[in-house]
Amino acid sequence: MTNPSDLIGQRFSRLVVLSRAQNGCGSKTRFNCLCDCGTQSVVYSSALLRGLTKSCGCWRVEMPSRVFKTHGMRRTAEYRAWCHMKTRCLNPKSRFYHRYGGRGITICQEWIDSFEVFYRDMGPRPSPRHSVERKKGEEGYNPANCCWALPGAQAANRSTVRFIEFNGITDTMAGWSRRSGVSYLKFRRRIMDGWPIERALEAKDCAVRALLFKDDSAEKKAA
Repeated sequence: MTNPSDLIGQRFSRLVVLSRAQNGCGSKTRFNCLCDCGTQSVVYSSALLRGLTKSCGCWRVEMPSRVFKTHGMRRTAEYRAWCHMKTRCLNPKSRFYHRYGGRGITICQEWIDSFEVFYRDMGPRPSPRHSVERKKGEEGYNPANCCWALPGAQAANRSTVRFIEFNGITDTMAGWSRRSGVSYLKFRRRIMDGWPIERALEAKDCAVRALLFKDDSAEKKAA
């Protein structure tokens, strides 16, 4: 059995034993201890030897804040993007899991382990409309394959997007819609109806004239 006097001067975590104190309940040995924070307290020898008491009480206050202390960005859009990325790829209960983790889209281990590393590699989000985009849709989330992108760029990267080539230019239907001034829904309907690309890209007034001319020709033939 340890001689109580042998504990004087010893350190137990944050506590240094100074001297014997009055025995406690059941004549149990107690010691006056000095904590690293400067506070003195009376501690049972059994609590010191078994590691049950590590400080005057300041350790219990500080540890939760240390454990949960973060980068200070928990409420930022970048942090939410990191969380959503992990949820899509790692949580089978996510409603989007089948489109990401369920089909083999992975996240590099450094990003899984640390938001700070993710933020270091990606940098701040350029605008509220930007979100994390994979440059190659079949590859995972990693520094080489990810960037901040606007919704239009993300839509163009989906495997279901149709690309159309015309006059040496390849673009999506949304891109051709913007180029021509024809609404996307109208342009898409024209393409789905089998219109030639040059006709589908005609502005509204030109298309109307073309249709009227066709109708006039049909009426003359009928006459």
